[in-house]
Amino acid sequence: MSAAGTCINNTSVMMFKKGSFEIACTVYPVAIKYDPRFGDAFWNSSKFGMVYYLLRMMSSWAVVCSVWYLPPMNREEGEDAVQFANRVKAAIAEQGGLVDLIWDGGLKRAKVKDAFKEEQQNLYSKVLLGEQDEGDLGDNKHLEDENPEEDERNQDPTKEQ
Repeated sequence: MSAAGTCINNTSVMMFKKGSFEIACTVYPVAIKYDPRFGDAFWNSSKFGMVYYLLRMMSSWAVVCSVWYLPPMNREEGEDAVQFANRVKAAIAEQGGLVDLIWDGGLKRAKVKDAFKEEQQNLYSKVLLGEQDEGDLGDNKHLEDENPEEDERNQDPTKEQ
């Protein structure tokens, strides 16, 4: 089973789908990074169709990539599927020298729900008007960072940045 991790132009790793991480099983992460010197394996599916991409790949001089098989990973106690997926994604990004993005690449093709846009507009307007309390920032689950260590550093000024 593939976790459906996605790389952006061989530079960054986007958010994984959480479904593969919902079940209690061992995940065997694999990091793959393409070497663009002989042929660029990146497919901009918004710009080029599958046939064009396949022809370009089959006619390139070579498709060279580095593949790293990382140690098996299991869901830790108290860790939900999203946290587990983010931990696996971070390990893959680190091994491949890629940027670990907390961004869902599917949003580039999907219409954002009006309710979500309105919620963000309301929050932003409160910030502009100075009406937002610090306690209101944590109420927005859509913007919460999935990195508890960073949250801890932000709350405790005695820890190093």
